[in-house]
Formats: sequence, C-alpha cells, structure tokens
Amino acid sequence: MSKIGFVGTGAIAEAICTGLCTGPAPPDSVVLSPRSAERSARLAAAHDSCTVATDNQSVVDGADIIFVCVLPAQLDNVLSSLTFRPEQTIVSLVSTSTLPGVASCSKLPASQVFKMICLPPVAMHRGTCLLVPKGNATIKTMCDSLGGTVECDTEDALRALMVTTCLMGPFYNILKTQRNWLARKGVPTASASYFIGRTY
Repeated sequence: MSKIGFVGTGAIAEAICTGLCTGPAPPDSVVLSPRSAERSARLAAAHDSCTVATDNQSVVDGADIIFVCVLPAQLDNVLSSLTFRPEQTIVSLVSTSTLPGVASCSKLPASQVFKMICLPPVAMHRGTCLLVPKGNATIKTMCDSLGGTVECDTEDALRALMVTTCLMGPFYNILKTQRNWLARKGVPTASASYFIGRTY
C-alpha cells in the first residue's frame, strides 16, 4: 500500500491507523502528526511502520495519501499552512469540511480530494466508511479493509448517511437500560450484557 500520513492524531485517526496497520495489506509506512503526542507515541510503539513527525509539514513530505483529522475550526489554517505535492491525495475526516473547500485550501486538484466518515470500530475492521467521491480504487481498498465502504454519489448523500449515526447514542442507551434492569432483577451483569448484545 501507499505511504500514509495523518495530520492530527485524535481518536478517529488512531482507529484508522490501527485498522490499517493490522489489516490484510498494511501500509508501507505511516507518518503521524505529533499531536496528540501521547496517542502518536502509542501508535508508533505498537506498529513498526509508524513514525512520529516533527510537524505537520513533515507528515505531508513523507506521505502519498494524507488523512486530515483536525478540528473543524482548525481545518482551513492547517491546510493553508502546508505545501502539498501535485500528485498527493487528501482524505478529510473533518465532519464539516467540503470537497471544494479542502481542494481550495490545499491547492490540490478536486480529483485528488476525498471526504471520509467513519467511527471507532474501524480499529477492529468492523466499521463502515462513508466515502465521497467514488472511483479511487486505492482509497476504497483501504476503507474496505477497515470493515466496508459506502461510496456516495454526492456530499449531500454522505451528509444524510452521517445523520443516521446520531441514533447510535439512544440505541446504546436502550441496551444499557435493559441490561441495568435485568441486573436489578438479579441477573448477573455479564449474563445480562451477553443476552442483550446477542439479542440486538
């Protein structure tokens, strides 16, 4: 696989990095942003292919595909401060980003800019990645290795799919409420958790 870089190393970046590095075709190398230092160091210690860069420009310099995982308010400033090579590809994990906005700030062609949304289970190859636009076999293969991919025709379709993830919290709370009720009725917590999980 290609050389991968992560600009920003939050929880989602860690999940993607872990999933890719433990998947069937791990990256040749992964360059991690020094933020957050503890998380980057943990990934570098866990995976031989991972190294921690001195700064974000070093991440860009050492990668072919760059996953951008910064906070929405930081996106424009971070991208505008970096110099990308014309052949590089950006995958934005920033929920509020737009393809035109990322292309404009990075000065890369629109054909090399993607947006991806996923949740932490990708670390265990059990997540589903939302991806827009369609058509990049390399990125789709990476997403598939994380658990699966839904390629979206438009950013509007991706945003609609994102909305459904908001029901995850209430759904898990329903399961927790049932488990706690069973525990109050004398069912051992482990048995209650197992039963509710298997039932749903």
